[in-house]
Amino acid sequence: MTKIIVVDDNEQNRYILKLLLEGLGYQVVPAQNGIAALETAHASPPDLIISDILMPGMDGFSLCRQWKTDEQLKGIPFIFYTATYTDPKDEDFALSLGAERFVRKPAEVEELAYLVKEVLDEYKKKKLKPVQEPITEEKVFFKKYNEALIRKMEDKMMELEQVNKRLSTLFQTSIDLTASISQDELLSFISDRIIVATGCTHVAYFEQKDGSTDLRLKAGSGFSPKDFVQLQRDWKFSSGMEKGWVGKIGQTHESLVINKDFSDPVWMAVIPSIRSALFLPAVYEDHLMGVWAFLSNAEEKFNEKIVRDLVTIVNNVTVVIEKNHLFEQIKQSEFRYRTLVETSIDAIATINDDEIITDWSRGAEEIFGYTKQERIGYPPDALLPEENKKLMEGILKETKEKGFVQSLETQLLTKDGRLLDVEMTFTYMGKELGSTIILRDITRRKKAEQFITALNRAAVATATTLTPAAIYFAVAAELDKLGLACALLSVDNIKSNVFSTFFSVDFSQRNKLPESQKVCEENFSLPLDAVVTFNEVVQKRESVFVKDIERILETVPSQYIGQIPAGLNRFPRHAGVIVTPLIVENTVLGIFFVQSKNLTGEDVPTITAFANQLAAAWAKTRLAAKLQQTMNGVIRTIALIVEMRDPYTAGHQKRVGDLAATIAIHLRLSADQIEGVRIAGIIHDLGKIAIPAEILSKPGKLSIIEYNLVKMHSQVGFDMLKNIEFPWPLAQIVYQHHERMNGTGYPSSIKGEDILLEARIIGVADVVEAMSSHRPYRPALGFDAARKEITANKGILYDEDVVNACLDVFEVGYQFPAADSFQTQAFSPS
Repeated sequence: MTKIIVVDDNEQNRYILKLLLEGLGYQVVPAQNGIAALETAHASPPDLIISDILMPGMDGFSLCRQWKTDEQLKGIPFIFYTATYTDPKDEDFALSLGAERFVRKPAEVEELAYLVKEVLDEYKKKKLKPVQEPITEEKVFFKKYNEALIRKMEDKMMELEQVNKRLSTLFQTSIDLTASISQDELLSFISDRIIVATGCTHVAYFEQKDGSTDLRLKAGSGFSPKDFVQLQRDWKFSSGMEKGWVGKIGQTHESLVINKDFSDPVWMAVIPSIRSALFLPAVYEDHLMGVWAFLSNAEEKFNEKIVRDLVTIVNNVTVVIEKNHLFEQIKQSEFRYRTLVETSIDAIATINDDEIITDWSRGAEEIFGYTKQERIGYPPDALLPEENKKLMEGILKETKEKGFVQSLETQLLTKDGRLLDVEMTFTYMGKELGSTIILRDITRRKKAEQFITALNRAAVATATTLTPAAIYFAVAAELDKLGLACALLSVDNIKSNVFSTFFSVDFSQRNKLPESQKVCEENFSLPLDAVVTFNEVVQKRESVFVKDIERILETVPSQYIGQIPAGLNRFPRHAGVIVTPLIVENTVLGIFFVQSKNLTGEDVPTITAFANQLAAAWAKTRLAAKLQQTMNGVIRTIALIVEMRDPYTAGHQKRVGDLAATIAIHLRLSADQIEGVRIAGIIHDLGKIAIPAEILSKPGKLSIIEYNLVKMHSQVGFDMLKNIEFPWPLAQIVYQHHERMNGTGYPSSIKGEDILLEARIIGVADVVEAMSSHRPYRPALGFDAARKEITANKGILYDEDVVNACLDVFEVGYQFPAADSFQTQAFSPS
């Protein structure tokens, strides 16, 4: 029988060729590389050799050279069969080594069979076609050999470069999706990155707003600013319209690739140079949000890989746009988060009716650590935790009865004592074959589910927290549930190049401490570049995994050793730690530490997602604090303007605001309402800037006309505030603060519950402060007179509950603040 040696390092390729050639009546001897092939051939020369090129040990080129210079083998025909070296120069080189044929994979079965038969016939008849004289000179051989390798390396490098570009785009896109930027900026960034990664010439996103069928150009890249503005006016499509693929895609919700043929009348040749196009719908839960158009001047630009990557990007961007209102402050954690997918190797085992293992696959060896010899012939008891032994007995019994049990999740033991989460499928093959069990290691998937659940809980928790410490605690609490310790080193100002505060929490002590002390904040003034790992994380904006935290601490400069926070010293010295930057809009807010003996480098994406979550929430609180400071400054400025207009009542508004807030506290209003009352009190006389100064400072009694002018200040204040969006109804409070319970007030004469509670509080505080203080037209009457006034008119002019609260706060020692102070927080009685 004609013998053929098949050389290929891929077992599947060898198997396929073996089946094919044996089906044609040949004897096939497989070899996994050139060395094995030469050994086999010297032991028993074949009639033909078919060899791949790219193999470990000895590749096909080296094999052919030795083959054709070997006295015993050189007359035996040699066929190259390769999918890797396909350049015509590679073929020339192969034939120059003396090979009879050069065949590119995948060849048709009939073609390969014909070539094999043709070469064998020629060999047997000793009529082989003349081949090129084999290269014998070393320099010539290695020169051509190196040229072939370099060509292949260049091809691979180009391919890797394209892959890296796409992967980089996917990674950078994931960062863009979590950045605290507007939707327009996000779409612009994504469009720019796609052009860089894919070589598209134009990218356009057409948005469809709710309740409309129109698709309008929203964002894009590759256009000049002038052209883009013009196209925004001109490019308008409707779902289902006959002209324009954008409208068609909007109707069908299906993607479309056009690589050459633009003859379809639907195509609108707005840009004549376009030679290929890809259209992708942006759909979320069957709802069309828009259509993406990717255009290129190159033909057949959009291959399967590029389309797959763009679909991934479009899907992710679609989710972010749809959920924008929810994730506005936490875009750093938009996931990308796309993070914990693991491929597990299946284990296959068979168990007979006596519950003895009869087969044990390689996958089982890799997953559980036991070799075939250690498991075959033994029961599965060594794999079973004590609590699962009865479960296994029941499952095997059920399998015999039903024939099949699908997707049972449980835990099994490895040889080294680790517990693995596994998914098992049982199939009963009959008494002779017993049961076949397919086991899949889902430990990492379970871990990923736990991480995702914790991440979602952390997102909910951080969305309602108002302080950095509370945000850190919310994230730390979720990580603690997973057996992970964490800490945070913040940077107050990145320009200062100094870390400032170390946050930690000792969960072993959390039940022993009050809420306010659960998070430990320690000063740690450390230059950003003082520790190598910290500096690397900050400068590169990348997370790092360190197997042993001791390696980090060893690099702390000696002058800072004594300052190392107690929270950092609590970390176990010999356990893995992930250090990740807290980044918002490319600004580093600090670094985040997560530690556990079970951490690996594979956990970096997950911990980074937690850090992104934390960073976005952290930035939110900083922004909120700045906004609060700004608003306080504006309110103070308004109050000072009024005081400049009416210097004789300087401090009146401040004192009214302080007393009103104290009354609100006593009435147990919410913190938000208390703050609104305080601010309303500070600006309640804003409208007086429209009153002539001589009236405001007139020492005597006002005339009716003058008094009516003064009464206008409530309306003027309302008009000045009504179009400003405050978190509280300040305009209405200012408008109503002179209304009275019996309807005798002004400007609208409303009464009772129709008057805002906040306005009723300001009304009482205003009267008490005014009577207690000096005025141009009279000396101070004192608090006793004020008390008599509000007591006598309680329930008539003034709200009874508010009057009682006012009297109570003075009873417990309340005093108006000093005239030169400006209260920023309400008084809280002890």
